[in-house]
Amino acid sequence: MSSVTAGRSLLTHSCGADFNINHGITKMMKIILVVVMVTHTVGCFWYLMGAIGGSDRLNGGWQHRYYVEENPKVEQYVTALYWSFSTLTTVGYGDISARTSAEQIFSMVMMLLGVSWYAYIVSSMSSIMNSFDRQNKAVREKMHCVNAFIHDAKLPVDMANTVRKFYE
Repeated sequence: MSSVTAGRSLLTHSCGADFNINHGITKMMKIILVVVMVTHTVGCFWYLMGAIGGSDRLNGGWQHRYYVEENPKVEQYVTALYWSFSTLTTVGYGDISARTSAEQIFSMVMMLLGVSWYAYIVSSMSSIMNSFDRQNKAVREKMHCVNAFIHDAKLPVDMANTVRKFYE
């Protein structure tokens, strides 16, 4: 196991143990963090594609074709991030499109990545939701056994409530 993977596992375990966070919630937060980081990285590369694509208004980089190069850097970043999100989520509105060869190749690779990435996210979220269902079912079964014991033992109401609180 690599040190990066070990570090992530330790962090995930530490957050769950230290803050008493459900493992499924921790996994969901990890997926969201990965989504943000991948989208940011792809957006930065898309920005780079536009910067090196030339300054021709018709066939240059996307920043010049869409008159974005004069906007503040934050707006250029948001535009690149927007393209990244729409491409990786397979929505692809088409309002910012690839025209140079480098942009087209990069876009095709990101479309393939986006399809795979989307499938990974959907399957991971399904797995997390399934684990929540299993955990809830286990809790319900445990409480059913506790209630059956309380009924069979004919415990007084105060003691029955104490036992239930202990197992909740």
